[in-house]
Amino acid sequence: MRNVLILLILVFATSCEDEPENPSVDYNFTVKVNATFEGQPMERFVYYDNVMGDKMSFEQVRLYLAEMSLIKTNGDEVPVTAIEFFNLEGTAETRNFNVAPGSYSGIRYHIGVPTLLNGTDDPDFLTNQYGPGNPLNVQNGMYWSWNTGYRFAIYEGRLDTTPDISNDFPAFFSIHLGKDTLYTTVDVNQSFTIEENSTTTFAVNWDLGKSFYNATDTLDLRSPLESQFHGEDLNLGFRFQACMKDALSHSVQ
Repeated sequence: MRNVLILLILVFATSCEDEPENPSVDYNFTVKVNATFEGQPMERFVYYDNVMGDKMSFEQVRLYLAEMSLIKTNGDEVPVTAIEFFNLEGTAETRNFNVAPGSYSGIRYHIGVPTLLNGTDDPDFLTNQYGPGNPLNVQNGMYWSWNTGYRFAIYEGRLDTTPDISNDFPAFFSIHLGKDTLYTTVDVNQSFTIEENSTTTFAVNWDLGKSFYNATDTLDLRSPLESQFHGEDLNLGFRFQACMKDALSHSVQ
């Protein structure tokens, strides 16, 4: 019996020694996208005070991130994903990848859909080529059937300018960024290392409260001319693009 016990102890000790210090993981790079409002967690249908002193809520918050790549210290790019769709409903969404371990100096991605996938230059483009589960499937509600191509980002909801008046139904605002001209490049300059047996997380935080103003501009959602954008007025689109880009913050953990 004593010999059996000694043998079991030796087997257990040997098996522990054989276990790697860092067990393998299924992926080593995660992209996490979250929506907030002026630093607060965002919940759909909840009213928040905006920069103009009005109350606003969100009913749809969706966007595409495309052509994401890691930037090596020598400037080379390591592709991560061609395109990802995020439907943000108050909780962060994540996507997981395996990428080459190494040292990196930054990350580059784009807001929107690349021209080759958008179909705007292809008279034979068919949306049904993107089946269920594909980021570009029309069931995601991002294709502009009347305006050829995909919406790049959607954020829409209600604006209450008279919260003290009962039975005064809040106005509807609807911002749909799209068209190839508004395809937006975002460069994140931050050094980090990716290892084979641990997961590095790249977090993108979209502050919806800041998507309507920046240091040089404030969009007036009280005006029907600025509270409804569906790609028609490119000058207005560039203003929303600039505000949205400033509303993004990033971290690598």
